[in-house]
Parts: sequence; structure tokens; C-alpha cells
Amino acid sequence: MKRCYKMPMEEFFDRGYSWATKSANFEFNRPLYLGDTIIVRTWVEEIKEKSVKVGFQILKKETEIIAAEGYFVYVLINAKTGKSEIIPEEIIKRYSV
Repeated sequence: MKRCYKMPMEEFFDRGYSWATKSANFEFNRPLYLGDTIIVRTWVEEIKEKSVKVGFQILKKETEIIAAEGYFVYVLINAKTGKSEIIPEEIIKRYSV
């Protein structure tokens, strides 16, 4: 998160937030084997009031062919209560391209 999105997870914790996984979708296109080196690409697909949809691809480094792809939906939560929170505008700006 720190390198790619410019906001480390520690910063969320310091603000009293965390992320909970609401759903995950995977499509496995090609096999990967023990010892394979992979590349993982992620990007923010959509930001809603309380959630973020993050897309991903997993590629075999040697061929750069997509082995798996999909997305996760994460919900911003209050770390103390566990209840969902509205994503602050400042966070949305940092994650928006």
C-alpha cells in the first residue's frame, strides 16, 4: 500500500481505521507451479461511499501471461467498533489517479 498507493496501512491504523474484505472474485486462467516467479498488478477500480473495489492480475513472470485475475471489495471500518465508516475525502483523493 505504501509503495503503490502512497498510504501505508499504519496510517489507517493511526487514524483508527482498518479494512475488512467484503467479497473476493478469482478467475484462474493458467496453472502456476511451485518455484514459479510471479508479478502481481493491482489497481483501484471503483470507490464507493464505504468500500473500494481493487482489481488484480497475477502473471507468470517468465511469459507475462495472466495466470489469475479478479477483484476484492474492501470496506473501511472503525478499528474499535468494527462498524463500517464513510471513506474520508482525503483518502479518496490519495487513491484516485
